[in-house]
Amino acid sequence: MEKFDFIIIGAGSAGCVLANRIIKKGKYKVLLIEAGGKDNYPWIHIPVGYYKTMHNPKTDWCFKTEPDETMENVSIPYPRGKTLGGSSSINGLLYIRGQEQDYDLWRQLGNVGWAWKDVLPYFIKAEDQERGKDQFHGVGGPLAVSDQRIKLDILDVFMNAAEEVGIPKVNDFNKGDNFGCGYFQVTERNGLRCSTAVGYLNPIKKNKNLKIETNCHVQKINFDGNNAESVTYSKGNESFTVKAEKEILLCAGSIGSPHILQTSGVGEASKIKDLGINIVKDLKGVGKNLQDHLMFRPVYKVKNIKTLNKKINSVFGKLLIGLEYVFKRRGPMTMGASQLCGFAKSDPSRDTPNLQFHIQPISTDKLGGANLHDFHAFTPTVANIRPTSRGEISISSSDTKVNPKIKMNYLSTDEDRKVAADGINAAWYAGEGDWANAALSGLAAIPGAGQIWVQRKYPGYGFLGTEVTLGTAALISYYNYNKAWGGFEENYSSYQDGTDPHTLEQIRPKVIQYAEDSRRYNSFMKGIRGVAASIWIVNMVHAYLVAPSDDYFDGEYFFDLEYNPNVNQVQLNFNF
Repeated sequence: MEKFDFIIIGAGSAGCVLANRIIKKGKYKVLLIEAGGKDNYPWIHIPVGYYKTMHNPKTDWCFKTEPDETMENVSIPYPRGKTLGGSSSINGLLYIRGQEQDYDLWRQLGNVGWAWKDVLPYFIKAEDQERGKDQFHGVGGPLAVSDQRIKLDILDVFMNAAEEVGIPKVNDFNKGDNFGCGYFQVTERNGLRCSTAVGYLNPIKKNKNLKIETNCHVQKINFDGNNAESVTYSKGNESFTVKAEKEILLCAGSIGSPHILQTSGVGEASKIKDLGINIVKDLKGVGKNLQDHLMFRPVYKVKNIKTLNKKINSVFGKLLIGLEYVFKRRGPMTMGASQLCGFAKSDPSRDTPNLQFHIQPISTDKLGGANLHDFHAFTPTVANIRPTSRGEISISSSDTKVNPKIKMNYLSTDEDRKVAADGINAAWYAGEGDWANAALSGLAAIPGAGQIWVQRKYPGYGFLGTEVTLGTAALISYYNYNKAWGGFEENYSSYQDGTDPHTLEQIRPKVIQYAEDSRRYNSFMKGIRGVAASIWIVNMVHAYLVAPSDDYFDGEYFFDLEYNPNVNQVQLNFNF
C-alpha cells in the first residue's frame, strides 16, 4: 500500500491551495486526488469559456437538483467543476470577498480568528492586484485580480440609473462595505483565467513530494474505529487504496464532501444504514444546512443603445471579437459572468445589503447551452444573498458514482419568497429614472415555458419591458405583494402556447446560479479534516464569492471543523 503524509481528496478551490501550502513546507509527501481530468481544455482558460465548460460533462459534474416543491417541482442544473481547479476553472471569475459584518458575526459567535480584521491579511497575501498594493490589496500573490477589459455604454447607463434611485457608484467592492454599484474585478491575468490550479497548483506540479492523480473516483474513506486511515479510489478498471500517515483532507466541494462522508459511513445513521453502509459515526449534521443564492434573471429590451447580442450572433461580429482577443487580449472574450455588480437592501430596515445584482450586456434563456436573443437587451440578474431557506445533500446508493440527491428548498420560507419579489421589484425600479428611460423600451421575452411577454407601465416613464424567470406575475400574485404596488398599470399578453402568467402551476422557473452553497458537517473523527470553500459558520458570507475560496485556506495552519448541534454553530480548532 502506497503511503503519504497527507492525502487531499479534490483538486478544487480548497485542494489546490492546501497542496501548495503543504508542499511549500518542504517536508511532507502529498497525494492530490481529482475525479476530473487535467485543465488542458482551452475553453477553461479563456474567460468567457464558462459558456463552454458549464453543462459540459468534460468539465462539469452536471448535477441537477431534486424537484423542488417550493418552485413547482422544477429540477434545475447545478454546475460544479470537474477538473483541476474545480469550480474555479469553470465559474464566472468574479472577485468578491463579502461584507465585513458577516465575518465579525462569526467572531462574535466565538470563532476566534475569523473577524474581518483577522481574515483581511490573508486576502491581501493571496492577491496579485492589477491596481497595485494598498491597505486592502496585495501584489505578488498566487491569485491574479484585474479590472475588466470591456466597457460598454449600456453598463454606464445602468450605473447612472442605479445612482438615481439611491445606489451610489463604487470603485472597489472588496473593502468590507459592499453597498453600491460598479464594475466587478475578475480573477484574470493578461486576459486569461487564473483558477486555483493556475495560481496555486502549477507552481508546484513538478515538486518531487507531490503526486497528482486525475480521473480518479474516490470510493470511500476507510476508518479504524474513529480514525481515518486510508482512501480507496478507482482509476479506469483498477482500484487502489492509499494510506495517510498524518491526515486525509476532504476537499471534494460542497456536494462531493458530504457525499463521500456518507458513503464512508459518516452521517445520519437512520438514512444510510439501509444502503448496506457500515456506520462509522452517526452524525446528523452531515449534508444538512445547505444554503444557496437563488438568482432571478430579468431582461430589459433596449433602444437607442447597443448590447452584445447581435454582435455575438453574427459571423462577422464573432470574427471581430476573436481578433480583438487574439491581438489585444480585450473585449467580450475576456468577460466574467457579469460586468457590473450592485449591492442594495430590499427594504431600508436592514443594516447591510441583502440583494446582489449581476448586470450583463447580453440576454439569453439559459447561461450555457442557449443562443443569445436576436434583439438588443441586457440582464440585471438579482439574488437574495441572505436566504433563510435550507436544503440538504443525501445519498441514495453506497456507490459514489451515483450522484447524491441535492434538495435545495429554495423558496421554503416566507422571508425568501418576499425578498424574491422585492428583488425583482428593485430591478424594475432601476429602470424608472430618466437615465434608464432613455434606453429601455417595449417588450422582452420571458425564458421558460410559454414565453410569456410582460409589459409594465410606469406613470410618466412609458412602457418598460421586463422578463422574469420565475413568472413574476404569478409570484407576485401568489404571495399577494402586488397589492402594495398600486398605481401601476399591468398589461399581460401570452406568446406561443397561450400560458396564463397568473397561473402559478403553468409557469416553470429557469434559474441560473453560480452555486455558492454551504453546509456544516462534523469531523469528530481523527485523521480527517473537512476543508471546502463553501463551508460557512452558521450563515454564508453575503455575496457571490470567489475570493474566500482561495484565501481561507491560505494561512500557515489547518483547522478542524466540528459541528456542535447544541450551540448550532461550527467551532474552528486551529492547529499551528
